[in-house]
Amino acid sequence: MQGYAYHSLDTGIVWSRPHAEMGNAAAKAVQGRQMHEAWVAFIRGGEPWAERLPAWPADDSQTRRTMIFEVRSHVETKPHEAEIRLWDVVL
Repeated sequence: MQGYAYHSLDTGIVWSRPHAEMGNAAAKAVQGRQMHEAWVAFIRGGEPWAERLPAWPADDSQTRRTMIFEVRSHVETKPHEAEIRLWDVVL
């Protein structure tokens, strides 16, 4: 499973039920708390803010700023740009 992620893989992490094949349970627990806090904040107030996360600017098609959830989460500009550009052709 290393190096692969599928749609909704994060759901198990957020609810403290990571996939059995995922390694590093301590790191996944940190990620899960951060993601859970961001989801709850977004649901409550429309902003995905969480105490242990850096500032997360609003998304736009020019910068495509994306939160990368890790033990030390961070925002990247245009991550995986080549793969995303493939969707531009389809959509």
